[in-house]
Amino acid sequence: MTAQNENEIPVLVVDDHPSIRAGLRAMIEKTLDMYVAGEAENGDDARRLLDELRPNIVLLDLDARFLCHCIRKMHARELPGNNYAGIDRPSS
Repeated sequence: MTAQNENEIPVLVVDDHPSIRAGLRAMIEKTLDMYVAGEAENGDDARRLLDELRPNIVLLDLDARFLCHCIRKMHARELPGNNYAGIDRPSS
């Protein structure tokens, strides 16, 4: 997906659950200043999309153990602002 205008902020959503990604996409699409540039369900896809899309914001599932390498790569690279947020579910 591409920005509707140059002021919109690209977001990468990373979670291994399709329903979580869909919910986050729905919330983000309701905002006027952000858009979902891409979605990833695993660390390999996330790393590829980080290089390809260069999003300003990355929403990560903190419970997904495979994302450790993705987080390290984000810290090591020059992403605009290095903005990322973790998504965690309460433990049962």
